[in-house]
Amino acid sequence: MMHKNVKAQQGFFPQPIYMIGSVDEENKPDFAPVTWLTSCSAEPPMMMTAMNKKMVTCANIIRTRKFSANILTNNLKSIIIKCGKNSAKDIDKIKEFGIDFVWGNLAVPLLNESPWIYECIVTNMVETENTMIFIGTVENIVVDSSIDEIGYGKMDIRLMQPLVYSPGSLYLLGESVEI
Repeated sequence: MMHKNVKAQQGFFPQPIYMIGSVDEENKPDFAPVTWLTSCSAEPPMMMTAMNKKMVTCANIIRTRKFSANILTNNLKSIIIKCGKNSAKDIDKIKEFGIDFVWGNLAVPLLNESPWIYECIVTNMVETENTMIFIGTVENIVVDSSIDEIGYGKMDIRLMQPLVYSPGSLYLLGESVEI
């Protein structure tokens, strides 16, 4: 294989896609699709997410210091597209798109159709020129009752059909590879 250098750019590919749940100053729920999210500590369990500082979701998380991260599946792709193309500054996404949600233990909105949801309390924030990075402790995980194996390395994530993102496209995961 021959390699070449390319200009530094945004993103690494592919990326998992999550819907971040937050609440505004009137306690109205909002969801925004985010691909910049990863685990960053095993003990305590922590994750970090990053987003543009102009997003309503960013302001909500700065104010409340909590969020939900909902794994997105193929059956939710229309909501991903609608929420990604519209801002909570302009519309009430929950009403406009008929988003089915429930309230989590941390009083953050959870997508009812997501099979795996993290509820997080923000412990650290890092600000860059146009991005805010949130590091949060995972306080609760909500999983679909049909998922039997949830232990580390035991779950077959293909059963959930999570989507991954690469600029301009969403993909389903393929086959498992032995390690």
